[in-house]
Amino acid sequence: MEERLQHKLNAPSKNPGLVRMLQLLLLPLLLASCAQKGDKLVGHWHSIPNEGLYYWTLDITDSTTQANKYELEYWGPAFPRTHDSTGQESIFVDFEEYRDIELRGDTLYLTEQFKFIRIQEDHHLNDRFPGSLVHLNLPKPTGTPIVKLPRPSNRSHIYIGPAKHPSESHYFNADSTCFQVTDFIATGLVDLVYFMRQEDAAIAANENNWLIIHADSSTSKATLDTLMSVLDPLDLLHGYILSRYNYDLDEMVYEEF
Repeated sequence: MEERLQHKLNAPSKNPGLVRMLQLLLLPLLLASCAQKGDKLVGHWHSIPNEGLYYWTLDITDSTTQANKYELEYWGPAFPRTHDSTGQESIFVDFEEYRDIELRGDTLYLTEQFKFIRIQEDHHLNDRFPGSLVHLNLPKPTGTPIVKLPRPSNRSHIYIGPAKHPSESHYFNADSTCFQVTDFIATGLVDLVYFMRQEDAAIAANENNWLIIHADSSTSKATLDTLMSVLDPLDLLHGYILSRYNYDLDEMVYEEF
């Protein structure tokens, strides 16, 4: 349609001034159309998979890309988004250019392995758990001292809460309390013990192994107590840590349990 309209505008006219005026009026609409196409990349993006709570973030505007903007250790510089002569866009991340970027549904691919999902709210809680299979609305800190784990120490993570997608399995419903370890989700402590026993060798290889418990606010203390009573006899863990979230300061804190 744009080509046909442009062809008509470029055709000989008895009133070139009117044609020029129409071209100027249409120019913002054409630019807005181009910007709208580019807006599909605008937003806060989080790398997947999230291994060991290590992740990259991309903050993309209509003209720049910034890596790890909200990380305390490193504030990445903002690089301009560029296009080559064919209109193909490139994104710079840490001074490295990615030419073959592709948006497939809700996933942004810089490479086949380096991919991102869009996060609606740009705070650390969403960044840390974008791939969790359970809902995690973490409790606020209780005021107890923050735990500083000795180094070296190994941390295993467990996620407890209602399932995000209960309809995908007949094993649990929306009100079930589920336990997630890596990409395994258990609906009962028996399943969890079986899984932990499969991990005996990997966990027992480290004498200073702590279990970091990320429990949704709906999780009862009785559930946590039962969890530890089941895991204690396995004699795999040095101790238990509860994660809390300070929503005012937008930071994760840990308390010994």
